[in-house]
Amino acid sequence: MTTARPATPPLTLGRALDLLAATELLITTYCPDVRDITIAGDARRFEPLVFDPCLVGRSADPRTAIDALCAAPGIQGILERTARHVLLTIQNATVDVRIAGEDEYGAVVVSAAGSA
Repeated sequence: MTTARPATPPLTLGRALDLLAATELLITTYCPDVRDITIAGDARRFEPLVFDPCLVGRSADPRTAIDALCAAPGIQGILERTARHVLLTIQNATVDVRIAGEDEYGAVVVSAAGSA
């Protein structure tokens, strides 16, 4: 049985960028080995409404980075989690964080960017 992701209302671009900046600060503070953090999806394309705020970073050890991020203060909930991906609730909104291995960063950024 697959659990459906909860439907959340879209965020304005400004709110999404603030949320992503706060999430990036958590990543850089609690996951210092994660680098090249970039915005993906709707916010990367500067869409006026952002449906899936997403950040992508790279690490030599994605699983450890995801574990550290999930244990960081300020995380209100974990909706979905794998070794390289986590769907978090932060500031009452959902953020998709993907941590790629060193050799797959480019492909993950392109995949997370979505279509226009």
